[in-house]
Formats: sequence, structure tokens, C-alpha cells
Amino acid sequence: MVMPPQWGTHQQVHLSSALSENDFLNDLEPLGWMHTQPNELPQLSFQDVAWLENTKQGNGEKCIILTCSFTPGSCLLAASQMILSDWFLGFFKIPDNGPWNYNFMEVRHKARIKYDMKLGMLREYYHQDHRPIHFLEFCNMDEGATVEGGCDDHFE
Repeated sequence: MVMPPQWGTHQQVHLSSALSENDFLNDLEPLGWMHTQPNELPQLSFQDVAWLENTKQGNGEKCIILTCSFTPGSCLLAASQMILSDWFLGFFKIPDNGPWNYNFMEVRHKARIKYDMKLGMLREYYHQDHRPIHFLEFCNMDEGATVEGGCDDHFE
């Protein structure tokens, strides 16, 4: 599974238009894509169908779209074509120079971001590398608690 730099919403995803030049990817072909959505749909969304058409990966024998729907109390997976098996053998290709998830820092994502790929362990969606501003805010909150301000103590 290749995880390029990206950010998105429940309606669209923003990927780099520049593909990785990694030699390891030369003999591989895209098999589809996986995305999350806030609710289950009875059919593929317009965006999914448009992606299949625009990428010319619509060969039903090779391409799947895997959706993960977050419904109250559950998480539902659906695929347009899935091969059932007890196990899957695979690996992750991740960007070698930064995170794959730009959802918490979309201003850093560029339309033609250049990246190369490496074999690696996929960092979880909420990993600290994907949201450095949150941790800076946590540090600033801690520092603010130790600094005494100009507040009067009315209980003295």
C-alpha cells in the first residue's frame, strides 16, 4: 500500500500531481484507493466514479475502491470488488521526507509536492508527526500555567 502525501475532507482528497520517481514502484500498478466517509452510502459516490474514470483504472478485475464508513458505534468497510482471503501479504510505501497525512497542516501541502517513497511502517492518522501544531499548543499551555500574570488574588 502506497501512502502519498495527502489531506482531505469527507468530500474530496488532495494528492500531489507529481508522482514518486522511486524505482521500486516501476513494476507495480495502482489497484485502487481507500478512503473514509462520515456515513454509509448505498452506492459509490460521484467522486469515486469520477476517480475511476479519470485514472483509467476502472478495470473491475484489478481495481477496487475501499470505503470505510464511520457510523454511530461502528465502522463499516465496503469495496467495489474484493477478493476474500484469510490473510493479505503486503507492505507500505511511505514518503521518505515527511508525513503522509497533511489533514492537520494542509497549508504545508503543495499541489506539486515532490516526494520519494521508502518501505516503512505506516504512522497512525493522529501521530504527532502529522499534527505538530497541536503539540506546540500543548507546550504553550504548560508554559502559560507556570507564568504568573497580573491577576489579583481576591481571596487573600
